[in-house]
Amino acid sequence: HIVKRMGDGMMATFGEPATAVRATLAAMEAVDTVEVEGYTPRMRAGVHTGRPQRIGGDWLGVDVNIAARVMDRAAHGGLIVSQATLGRITPDQWEPLGVTAEKVRRQVFTPRQSGVPADLIMYRLSRRVEIPGENVAGSTGSEGPGDRA
Repeated sequence: HIVKRMGDGMMATFGEPATAVRATLAAMEAVDTVEVEGYTPRMRAGVHTGRPQRIGGDWLGVDVNIAARVMDRAAHGGLIVSQATLGRITPDQWEPLGVTAEKVRRQVFTPRQSGVPADLIMYRLSRRVEIPGENVAGSTGSEGPGDRA
C-alpha cells in the first residue's frame, strides 16, 4: 500500500517483510531498465519492520523514522534492510529472493542519528551472483536469515 509520495520518493507499507523486499527488488529492477537521453536513474531503498501508528491515511512513529534512517544508509542503486526485517524472513522465503546480506558497518565518525536506537543493525542486500558449476549457497560467505547470531 503506497502511503504517500514525497518528491521523488515514497513510503509504502506491506503485510510481510519478504513481500516488502521482493517488491522493492522488483521496483529497483524496473528502474534499471529506464533510460532518458542516455541517463539511467538510480533508486535507493530501505526496509524496516515495526509497529508504526496509523493516523488517518498516514503512518507515524519511531519505526517510520527508523525506516527513513535505514534508507538514508543505502547508496544509489542499493537496498538496506534492518535486522528487524531480515530476522522475520524465513529461510524458505529468503532463497527465492536471490540475494545475499552483508552487515553494514557502523559509521564511526558520524554522530548518532536522532530517534534511532543505538543498537540498530542494518544489512546491505545484493543480488546473488551465480557461478556456473559452483554451489552458490555454500560459497558466498554472505549471510542469510538463518546465519546471523
